[in-house]
Amino acid sequence: MIFDPRPEAAAFWRRVGEAEPFPRQLRRAATRTLSLAVIHLPRLSIREAQGWLARHGVEDAFPAADRDLRGCLVAHRGHGFIFLDGAMDPDEERVTLAHEVAHFIRHYERPRLMAVRKLGPEVTAALDGNRPLAASERVAGILRDVPLGPYRHALGRDEVGRPDEYTLTLEAEADLLGYELLAPSRRVASSSVPGQDCRELLEVAYGFPQESALAWARWIDARRTTDRFLDRLQLAAKKN
Repeated sequence: MIFDPRPEAAAFWRRVGEAEPFPRQLRRAATRTLSLAVIHLPRLSIREAQGWLARHGVEDAFPAADRDLRGCLVAHRGHGFIFLDGAMDPDEERVTLAHEVAHFIRHYERPRLMAVRKLGPEVTAALDGNRPLAASERVAGILRDVPLGPYRHALGRDEVGRPDEYTLTLEAEADLLGYELLAPSRRVASSSVPGQDCRELLEVAYGFPQESALAWARWIDARRTTDRFLDRLQLAAKKN
């Protein structure tokens, strides 16, 4: 099934309680609503983030080879740390922060809350690595379609720097949800002419860098076509 980020983004802003004006900065809304901290480092790399975490009592957060990063998320015992490279310009930082917030919402908080709701709060001890999952929890997780296990970061690469399929899926979902948090697709679509490129609108009104504006404009245009098709199907079903 193709991931639609709109329901999760709308749910986040309902939790915030008020919609942030555009271009959205997101940091205040995310850190006040989610169990998140945002840390800027002058030059972000896996080694630098690992060092910061070690100094603050979080060990072995990155079982991955060192490389430079624009942003990354570490989720630990119900809390998240988002690291950002301090050398980014404001537009790149805005989109990078939204991407990492999306990782936290969709890939850490959502499955964790689902596990607690369906299996009970005692499962958090296993999710946090304090004990192994019991056999009964594993069976219940399979039967109830609950993802179990610790959060797996999306930093892994093979020997030539390529991500695996799991990582590609996580990154694509985080891109879409992050873009939707910053520039709601229905709002953008309603402010632009169908078939007309909305990249300039995304850059000027929503603070998107060019590459991200192109990617989001393409998704919005494709989604607008899909939504029209689904609307016609629903109308035909009602008539029948």
